[in-house]
Amino acid sequence: MEQNISAIPCRHFFKITDAITGEIVCGNCAEVLSEKIIDFGPENQSQSMDDYQNNARTGQKISLKMADMGLSTTIQSQNRDSSGKILSVKNKQSFHRLRMWDRNSKSALTKQSFIKAFTFLDGIRSKLALPEHVVEKSAYLFRKVEQKKLLAGRSNLTILCAVVYMAWRGTDTPRTLTDIENAAGIKKKVIQRT
Repeated sequence: MEQNISAIPCRHFFKITDAITGEIVCGNCAEVLSEKIIDFGPENQSQSMDDYQNNARTGQKISLKMADMGLSTTIQSQNRDSSGKILSVKNKQSFHRLRMWDRNSKSALTKQSFIKAFTFLDGIRSKLALPEHVVEKSAYLFRKVEQKKLLAGRSNLTILCAVVYMAWRGTDTPRTLTDIENAAGIKKKVIQRT
């Protein structure tokens, strides 16, 4: 009994990517599997590091250890659009309001506590040579403490020290409370109590 080969469906094991047209084609049956794929690489091939950074498509890395998580906004004070033309009166009013909201959101109390705490965390990181994953875990735990509203009436710096110690324990980093006491200048008993 002979099978009809054309009746067996192709499983597309052999895929060929055409970089010019942006298509992915099956090598067996020539079926176009995907069209206009996106190139996630850099804009062009750069020779120096400065050229590479200038042509990158992304901004800075998103990180929990920054108060704004690396997603800051910058609204220029000039009342001009991207081509240099002066904005209309209606757009000027809209951008004035946006600038005011942006300024007020940056000066919120929770944002200020994050700025102070994460600056302190950066100091502890540099004094104790903490790995990046411990710093990120500490920032995550501090944000959780703030989210649960446990900062009220307590020193943010003491809570941050306790959170760093919790991150050490959670990531099996070999450090003691004495290390953080020496680096932060906060007594060990206070950190233990917190």
